[in-house]
Amino acid sequence: MVNKLIVLGKEFEIPDMPEDDIKANLLSILRELDPDVANELEKTKYSTRVEGSVLVVYRLSAIFG
Repeated sequence: MVNKLIVLGKEFEIPDMPEDDIKANLLSILRELDPDVANELEKTKYSTRVEGSVLVVYRLSAIFG
């Protein structure tokens, strides 16, 4: 079960949810929590990893400039 998200350097507390449900609905969940973060994540490739009860989202492409 996951109860925290770390996305693009921001932490979000969420109700306990199964890892697979969060991964399947990540952008929808983020749109409710922080629409700006969701929009930023939509523009890039990303990967996820669970560390304990935290789901961490990693950006796969770097933005320079």
